[in-house]
Amino acid sequence: HREEGVGQPIPGLLKDLFNLVIFLLAIGAIVALVFNQSLTGFLAASGVVGLIVGMAIKDPIADFFSGIILNLARPFSPGEWIQLEDGQWANVQDVTWRATICKDFFGNELQIPNSIMGSMKTLNYARPDEMIARMFDVILPFEFPAERALRILENATIAAQSESGVPDEYEPIISIAEVTDRGTSYSIYYYTRGVSGWYTTRTKVYAEILKDLRVAGVTPEIPKHETHYAKLPERQFDKWLPK
Repeated sequence: HREEGVGQPIPGLLKDLFNLVIFLLAIGAIVALVFNQSLTGFLAASGVVGLIVGMAIKDPIADFFSGIILNLARPFSPGEWIQLEDGQWANVQDVTWRATICKDFFGNELQIPNSIMGSMKTLNYARPDEMIARMFDVILPFEFPAERALRILENATIAAQSESGVPDEYEPIISIAEVTDRGTSYSIYYYTRGVSGWYTTRTKVYAEILKDLRVAGVTPEIPKHETHYAKLPERQFDKWLPK
């Protein structure tokens, strides 16, 4: 079943809550009509019991009401990729009475209490649309002309985006980030269709850039480490050791 005008499935938690309200109303009607008892005393007794139980299970209650708020506000929906405050990526599966169920890139299940999820800052990569931008840097030698480098990087990125199904209106941005001791650093901002296609698009962008740079006769700069070896001087007590 889908909500009219929204076209999204009705959250399971809201359906369960609706069923619970109907059940409680039915209990009240039975007490009043069948047993001919006053609802005032019944509600008062229920309130005292509810207060005691509420103090004992305040964390689950906080998770319960946070789950209702998450289902009503809908900051994310099942199937959407979000980034948590700690930087971890998660694919939303469901919002239950107790926790928000997610899966990471490797299919591992994450269960985050709703009270924590409701107060957590999240980044939703599915809104306002599925196109997201990513970035990485490439360092090229100083002697390679900057104008030519920008042109090669842009053409390679456009070709990779097109191959990945990215619409033409999402143009990549290529800029000079900084000049380092190893060469000129260029920032490549590219678009990908959703988080699920991020790794594929990034791989294609890298491959196109390396291919075009190889044709141009230039190789990206990589960190270099020099190791020097020297013979240690003979220690004095070594002279008395048996050979």
